[in-house]
Amino acid sequence: VGAMSSTTTLPEHVRIFILGAGFAGLGAAIKLEEAGHSDFLVVDRGPSVGGTWRDNTYPGAACDVPSQLYSFSFAPNTEWSRSFSPQQEIQAYLERVQRHDDRVAHGSLDLDDSAGAGH
Repeated sequence: VGAMSSTTTLPEHVRIFILGAGFAGLGAAIKLEEAGHSDFLVVDRGPSVGGTWRDNTYPGAACDVPSQLYSFSFAPNTEWSRSFSPQQEIQAYLERVQRHDDRVAHGSLDLDDSAGAGH
């Protein structure tokens, strides 16, 4: 998910449309690029990747699945601070994956309802 913004003109047509830049959207985009597909777009209403982990920042937010299992097979994180990592650490992991995987260049973040991405 690259550095497009809500002021960027969205394409009129794409072959694959991915709604959300959380774990699933980011993973789908990376795997599509890996498979040679480039005609796709990832959109999210938030300002960065992360989805649930970006949006839910309440005290004590953490993963209920062992963190060692909660990472991409193509981007393992062997440095989780604990077995059930906190929200900030998971969000940082997703941002690192996005930054380090420059194949993911198709995205529009921070779309709100006025841009037609809501409801």
